[in-house]
Parts: sequence; C-alpha cells; structure tokens
Amino acid sequence: MNEPAIFYSEYNKQNKAQVQHAFAIGFPNLSRLFKINPPAYLDYEKFYQNVDGKMVKHSLIHNIYGANMTKGASIQLKEILNKRFLLFSRSSYIGSHRYGGIWLGDNHSSWKMLRQNFYQMSNINMCGYLFSGADLGGFSLNCSESLLIRWLSFGVFTPLMRNHTMIKTRRQECYQYKNINAFKNVLSLRYRLIPYLYSEYVKAVINHNVLFTPLHVQYPNDEKCQNIEDQLMFGDELMIAPIMHKNQKRRRVYLPEDMDLVSYKNQQFTLISYLKGEHIIDVDINEVCFFIKNNKCIIIGKDVNNTKDIDLNDVSLLGNGQQYYQYLDDGVSLNINDELILRTK
Repeated sequence: MNEPAIFYSEYNKQNKAQVQHAFAIGFPNLSRLFKINPPAYLDYEKFYQNVDGKMVKHSLIHNIYGANMTKGASIQLKEILNKRFLLFSRSSYIGSHRYGGIWLGDNHSSWKMLRQNFYQMSNINMCGYLFSGADLGGFSLNCSESLLIRWLSFGVFTPLMRNHTMIKTRRQECYQYKNINAFKNVLSLRYRLIPYLYSEYVKAVINHNVLFTPLHVQYPNDEKCQNIEDQLMFGDELMIAPIMHKNQKRRRVYLPEDMDLVSYKNQQFTLISYLKGEHIIDVDINEVCFFIKNNKCIIIGKDVNNTKDIDLNDVSLLGNGQQYYQYLDDGVSLNINDELILRTK
C-alpha cells in the first residue's frame, strides 16, 4: 500500500458525515461516491515532499514515489532473504516491473469493471508487468453471485488471483454464496492449471515476452482479429473468451485457426474440436471454458486443495498436441535457468 490514501482536505472534513454515511450503506451509487468524496488529486495538491532539497507537490511525483518505495523494498528483501519473495503494490511507474508486480487499484463490483480488467491485462503486460491482477469481484459496491463466478472464471488465468472487497460491503468469500459447486469448480481449475501458468510465466520472463496478447498480435494477417477485444491469447497454446455480461450464458467467438474447446465442469475436462471461423458457444454458470490450439497441448496437475500439495513433476497433457516444454525449478532460489523439460504423450 505505497501511496497516501487517508485524506483530510477541507472539503472532506466539512462533509465528514456524508462520507461516513456513504461507507455505512456501501456506496449504492458510484456517482454519489465521487460527489461526496472528491478525487485524490485534490488532496495531493495540498501537501509537499522534499525532493533533493526542493519542496515538490505530491501530485507531481505520486507514481514515482510508489515506484521508489517498491524498488527500495525489493532491493532490501533480496539482500535479507536471498531467495524469492512475493511483492506487489498499488502505485507504480514504468520500469518498476523489475522489482515487483502490481494490482490494478480499487475497482468496483460491476460487469463493466470485469470487462475493464480483461482489457487491462494485455496492456499492463506490454508495460512490462507480468505479475498482475485485479480485485476479483470488485472492491467497492456489492458483488452478485453470478458476477463473482464469471470474474473468477477469468481470474484463474491471471498471475495474481485475489478475491477482495472493502469493509461495509457484502461479504465476498466464495462460501458466502449458495452455488458452492460452481465456486469449487473454478478454484479446482486454478490449482490444476498452476503448473502450466507457472511454466508459461517464467518462459515469458526468459524470452522477454508477455502472457496475454490480443489476437491480432499472434495472427497479424487475419483481418477479423484486428477488432476483437473480448478474446485474448494466453501463452502460446491458449485462447480465452470468458462470459463478461450480465445474464449471459452463451457468446460468439472467432477462432483464427482450428481449436479445441475445453470445458471444465464438475471438476472434469471435456474437449470438443472446432474449425476455424465464428461459433456460438454455451457456457453454463457451473462451467469454465477456454480454447487450446488444435496442434498444441498444455500440462495440468492433480486436483488439490492448496499449493503445498502441488507436484510440478506429476502432470499430464491436455489437448490434441503431442508434446509440451515445461519450465521447472526449485521455486525458491533467485536463479532462473533456461532449461525446459519435454513432456510427451
């Protein structure tokens, strides 16, 4: 939490009762929130910091302030621990991906914000940040069951998968909702995908690549891919096209090549082959779907309840391809090697 976030401007002090009331009722209307709690920059203009002997408005150095805090923490943790550590922050600046990841800031519980999270992942990757993600389900406002399930269904692919909300909003833990099996299915998939997600993540680091890419990046000669914003490629094998609209149970997808639709339901995988072109797919609320290129495959692990039980060596191949190159290491040391293990059927 590396940025000032408690504000005492004259405006806020004068409207303290209204602000407290808004928190008490959980911000039912977002426009009302911004009317009674003005943007932070109004406060950032009011205080200064000493920068090389010169007093500078915080508003001029806000992101650099957060970036330098991340850098300082990372350098010291590396020196003290001499092993890998997890560090991510809210405020940052270009280049700080060398020192830690980021989450995408305070969002709110809405289908529009789910779509925004989806759009941001490829953008933030191209800025250098591979370890990133959003507050799944939204930080402010109250999250419905269907919104959280669909948001988590996308979140299983983001390196940072965190269901998070603020005080005075609806409790957002998965067990607070009725459809426990849907949440169990989503979380089960996350654990089974971790060997693949980890492998693709480190390969992206080694190759100075990204995890999420728009379709037109991998298919530059396909004109239909130019304007598709609600589908993303993940790594070299996957395409994701999640449900991102309220009450939606089917959607249109465009396949730039032959692919296999993977359905994960009742903690079981099912594959259906599709030809290149446009298709309508059904995605039940208890189901997570994604696509694997026809000549590719991915690795999946066993169904476990926590990461301590994951064995990165005990994996199987999923897809119609015949091999996959897996990255493996001890998960602790600072060294990253470029040796890959070939997994074959």
